[in-house]
Amino acid sequence: MLNQNASVLIVGAGPIGLTAACYLQRLGVSFDIIDQKSGPVDDSRALGVHARTLEFMQMFGLDKSFIEQGNITRFMTFHRYKKLLFKLDFATIGDLTDFPFMLVLPQSRTERILLGYLEDKGVSVQWQSALENIHELDDAVQCQLRNHDVTTEHRYDYIIAADGAGSRIRNQLDIPFEGQTYDARFLLSEVNIQNNAIPRNSSHVYMGKTTTVAVLPQPDNVYRIVGPDFQTVAGGESIVGGTDMSFASFQQFLSRESLLKHVEIENASRLVNYRIHKRVARSFQTERIFLCGDAAHVHSPAGGQGMNTGIHDVMNLGWKLAAVIKGVAKPELLRSYQVERAPAVRAVVNGADKAMLKVVNRSWWWRILLDKLAPILTRFYQPKHLLATMAQLTWSYAHNQIESQTDLLQPGYRVPNLALTNGQTLHQILGQTAQPVCLVSGADLSPNTQVEQIARHSNEATGKIPATHYVLVNPIMHSRKPFVGCLLVRPDGYLLASIPYQTTATSSQWLEALLPNVTAAS
Repeated sequence: MLNQNASVLIVGAGPIGLTAACYLQRLGVSFDIIDQKSGPVDDSRALGVHARTLEFMQMFGLDKSFIEQGNITRFMTFHRYKKLLFKLDFATIGDLTDFPFMLVLPQSRTERILLGYLEDKGVSVQWQSALENIHELDDAVQCQLRNHDVTTEHRYDYIIAADGAGSRIRNQLDIPFEGQTYDARFLLSEVNIQNNAIPRNSSHVYMGKTTTVAVLPQPDNVYRIVGPDFQTVAGGESIVGGTDMSFASFQQFLSRESLLKHVEIENASRLVNYRIHKRVARSFQTERIFLCGDAAHVHSPAGGQGMNTGIHDVMNLGWKLAAVIKGVAKPELLRSYQVERAPAVRAVVNGADKAMLKVVNRSWWWRILLDKLAPILTRFYQPKHLLATMAQLTWSYAHNQIESQTDLLQPGYRVPNLALTNGQTLHQILGQTAQPVCLVSGADLSPNTQVEQIARHSNEATGKIPATHYVLVNPIMHSRKPFVGCLLVRPDGYLLASIPYQTTATSSQWLEALLPNVTAAS
């Protein structure tokens, strides 16, 4: 049953649309969520869940459910044929996040965890429902919805288009999906490996004669084997889906590449081959319609960034929609979705493209780097910034990018899960508010200090800062010195502003400096 007073329509009940629904539900925004499928998917599809996505799920209280149903991989291990070359160790980023690993979790389980959360809150997905037509007005979007053979008209303030790479909404808006299709076909199978002969605490990269395949250990002793076949190019131009193939064809591919001959592959299933695209929508939004996930961007699966990037989209958008709908922010705030997400997405797409090109790199110097130098270097040094980037911890909405991914006081940078003196953590209070959270750093600060007064007066004057302010257990260290002052954190966990205790600004001057960031539109 559709909600007659819903403010937002979410189109698509995959991981992106469901995350958007969970977020809006927590923020108290009324919405409908529809999908033309008959229910959640049954196959694995997107697998990799990175640290930043788990941090978002931590805001919903779902991180433990994700971890319990997935398989933790601490390492990424590189092989030449069957020879182990070196490992990258995600434990290296243990000081940056509560989740120093990549979680392998089938999309079917991800969707059911998110659906279970919504059902517990009394929210239902309207399955077998499709958005037929849209007409964007000045104050709403007029929608024609079809459920089975019944068509009805509805109005919503805003639409979140999470309807996949073949997005009907993007096509109706006539937004170009710019990019290209890779020549190679990707071959994928899900199998058992006798005696679990490939370690399950790692994802694996096996380099063969002309290509590279990834081996990802899923729950229940299942492995996914996937890689591009550069010698067999044929058909399958569709952006979504793929075609079935025989296991004999898959084995022939592995044999030709001299890969995985040292293990016994059993019980092969989900044998498909498909084309990969690199495309980004020219625009991610109109005034009232927002493209998220695959509707806005698709790219190589290298690094497992796709679903995680889409979840970033809706976490960026959700609190802004809530703030505008609740009247605590100006509608201009919504324009920052395109401004912030487009550069981040293009960085991911370009990074995945570079990783894809490295798969086909057969130069002598590249082989020396991987086979000779990397095994020596990684014994003494782990590329922390690379690992943090793969985990999506280094993304920033700062206007001026800096090298360090740990500069907590740089506006636009991610704030880690700080411990608070009331026994909570930052992530426990984020995800529940469409307003910035004010943190006070410095155990010697009393409620009568200037920082507390500024925060309180700002709250009274604008309502844009929560009335409760939290004092950190320990002062934040910055440049080896404790930072004493106030941090204003966006609801999606990125720093909005830092105000040192020594500031002489009045509350009105402080707000004048702050509000352009809150309502940035360019």
